[in-house]
Amino acid sequence: MNIGINLSIDDIKKQNNNLDLLDIDILLKFVLKKPRSFLYANSDYILNEEQNKKLKRLIQQRKKGKPIAYIISEKEFYGLKFKVDKNTLIPRPETELIIDTVLKTHNNKKENLKILELGTGTGCIAITLAKLYPKSTIVATDNSLSVIKLCHKNIKLHNVSNITTIHSNWFANIPLQKFDLIISNPPYVSLKDKNLMNNETLYEPPNALFSDDNGLADLKKIISVASSFLQGYIILEHGYNHSSKIRAELAKYNYQKITSIKDASSIDRVTIAFFNHG
Repeated sequence: MNIGINLSIDDIKKQNNNLDLLDIDILLKFVLKKPRSFLYANSDYILNEEQNKKLKRLIQQRKKGKPIAYIISEKEFYGLKFKVDKNTLIPRPETELIIDTVLKTHNNKKENLKILELGTGTGCIAITLAKLYPKSTIVATDNSLSVIKLCHKNIKLHNVSNITTIHSNWFANIPLQKFDLIISNPPYVSLKDKNLMNNETLYEPPNALFSDDNGLADLKKIISVASSFLQGYIILEHGYNHSSKIRAELAKYNYQKITSIKDASSIDRVTIAFFNHG
């Protein structure tokens, strides 16, 4: 891109046709602070020199594989926008299956649920549920203070008041109590699969991605302790090849109604189970 010349939107798209068109549109929207409809209605719009310089820098980052969400510090989840940074996992479409599963098990949105989310990251799951179930109380935990700080920004952004955050490594700092629902999207990628991951994913924090024991270590820790805190459902996201092992682990600790649910790619992505102390 020649930044000595003020280029039009159309020129920029032609010069960067090796990039995904949606990526270019997102970067143009970010730089111009305009909706996507503006880009198509004004393809001859000329960027000024400052805009050209900024866009060139962002395009170079994208060409090197940096995820769009980290470039613009934002990602959409379940129709809501969330701030992201290099300390957090980028919210993924398949994780929306957790929300869908909660909606099926708890279809009364006026219900006063006690919900625990372990490893909240951006807070996208907890905040989405806080908006869907405004009478519920939600505890969101993470073992990183910098991540908790970002979660607070998203809580403020979405103006929800029914979430409490706790700095905790899984259950370590949570006072013993009973929750109606425990949710987690923990690290579950096996270190053996690191060489199979795309360049974008490797920009994300390793401690949010990888887990020992072929990706099962953190899931097993959660399952082994969760029943002490649960009077209801547990919903866990896991790897593409984990579902049978997760179901067996849940059965080992006397969970009931154990079911795995497929994502849009027909992969078992979430497993749900019920625990009742009687």
